[in-house]
Amino acid sequence: VELVVSRPPVTNVSTRIASNAAKPSANGRYLLAEFSTPYDAGIRGRTANLRLAAKRINGTVVPPGGVFSANKTIGPRLEKDGWREAKMFVNGQIVSGTGAGICQSSTTIYNAALLAGLPIVERHPHTFRVTYAPPSRDAAIYWGGKDFRFRNNTPGPIVVQTYLRGGRFHVKLYGTQPLTRKIEVVSQRLSSKKGTRSVAYRITRGPNGVQREKLSTDYYRPT
Repeated sequence: VELVVSRPPVTNVSTRIASNAAKPSANGRYLLAEFSTPYDAGIRGRTANLRLAAKRINGTVVPPGGVFSANKTIGPRLEKDGWREAKMFVNGQIVSGTGAGICQSSTTIYNAALLAGLPIVERHPHTFRVTYAPPSRDAAIYWGGKDFRFRNNTPGPIVVQTYLRGGRFHVKLYGTQPLTRKIEVVSQRLSSKKGTRSVAYRITRGPNGVQREKLSTDYYRPT
């Protein structure tokens, strides 16, 4: 049970700042954005699923104009392929399912894509709030249903790097040109009565001024 004692909405902010002076990596690519989320390594089934998801996503190349799909990249979550049982949300219930927990991978990529200024094609909130990301900053996926997708609107390919280290799921997005804008992602908890209501914005500051993009308004059921 969450108790909120302050009246003002709680705000979570993530910022990515890049400049023309950014230097490319050894392979000639520029880091567009990075993001990481914490996980509990003691939950073995879930951790194994995150590790397998990271392995399948890592190195994915999204061509200019192409769309990254979390479901297509990760593939079906079948026991024979090494996916483990873990807790997941299904139809408003917390149940065990094969391959559960990998929504954390799509959530982390979602936040990195936002900070890289990429357009979001598809994103869904969870039924309940997750512990590894602020409200309205999660991205639920489910094979055969919900997916997370972003579009590469840059002139060159984008490489998605994913890995587990230090109790966190890491995502780095690399492109062929440096990001020259300051990007913030802001989420606010609007209400905590009978669940959580929240909103998220992406704020971009660049040569053309300030642009404020409303990403979503979401409702999470009480747990």
